[in-house]
Formats: sequence, structure tokens, C-alpha cells
Amino acid sequence: MKGKWVASFGGFWPVEKAQYVLLVVIGEPSKGKYYGGVVAAPVFRRIVEDMMQIGLTAAIERVG
Repeated sequence: MKGKWVASFGGFWPVEKAQYVLLVVIGEPSKGKYYGGVVAAPVFRRIVEDMMQIGLTAAIERVG
């Protein structure tokens, strides 16, 4: 397994009263990027945004 990477990012929302949890795991990410915050976090964000757009979850109030 030497030289192989797994990138992951997990989160929950809404922060005040968590109702959803999601873990994104990407095996052997390409292009030399392997940190979860760089590779998996954008996927997490896209999934949550898509869920909000189609009404599967309430919109998250943006902070900051």
C-alpha cells in the first residue's frame, strides 16, 4: 500500500442541530493532491448544495 493515498472529509449540518452527516472518501486521488480538505471537501460541498437545491434538506444560512 506504499505510495497510495485515501482522501476523506466528513461533516454534519446544520451546525446548531445536526440532522445530517456525510463522509466523502476518495481512493487514490489523482494529480498529486491527496489532502481531504483539498480533494474530498469540495465534493462534500457539492453534494450538500445539490441536496438543498432539490429540497432534500433545508438551506443552510451562510456564516461569514
